[in-house]
Amino acid sequence: MANPELSRRAARLFNDYKVPLDKGFDWAVEIETAKSVSDLSEELQKFLSKPYFINPRPKSLEKHLAGQHDQSEHGNRAGSSVSNKLTRSVLDRVRAKGGLSVRMRDGSEPVKGYMVSRKGMSKIVADKDFFDANKGKKILADYLKEHKTELGTGKDYLGIWHNKKNHKVYLDVSMNIMSRRNAIELGKKNNQISIWDVVKLDEIETGGTGND
Repeated sequence: MANPELSRRAARLFNDYKVPLDKGFDWAVEIETAKSVSDLSEELQKFLSKPYFINPRPKSLEKHLAGQHDQSEHGNRAGSSVSNKLTRSVLDRVRAKGGLSVRMRDGSEPVKGYMVSRKGMSKIVADKDFFDANKGKKILADYLKEHKTELGTGKDYLGIWHNKKNHKVYLDVSMNIMSRRNAIELGKKNNQISIWDVVKLDEIETGGTGND
């Protein structure tokens, strides 16, 4: 992450202004390598300088501002359909970087701490299937639908990791833990092969098999 402060600021605005998932994810990709606002596309610079609702203000938000919001409406965004553009972005990034962690509410990524998967929510698939455009889209859509509730809270992240040693891709609901010690202990308890150091961009082996 070239500019953590820029990433945090953008994430807050993405959430406040209900930036569509596809747009938020694409913008998050831009922000990841940007050292300053001037490195961003003109469209994203415009949004950051004067935030606006890309789509008409949703009725649910009107209710929220009017104090009539139904809390059951929260969390639906992560279960939306998966577009070809979003699928392509995810597949390309996992192929290039070996994985990703993204908050599905706003497309933001963690800037510090350690990523640890929640137990009982892992899906393991062959990498040849995941990186196939059609099969990968279905795998991603099915996983998002299955874990719509967990990923819709805005607290946890969609975590994807490509294990090149066994040619498997792991999809998880991941937690961002600040303490290295606690993250390692939880990773061992959850039988994880490794956890992810967000700042150092490196794996920390925890000795598990990766099976729930």
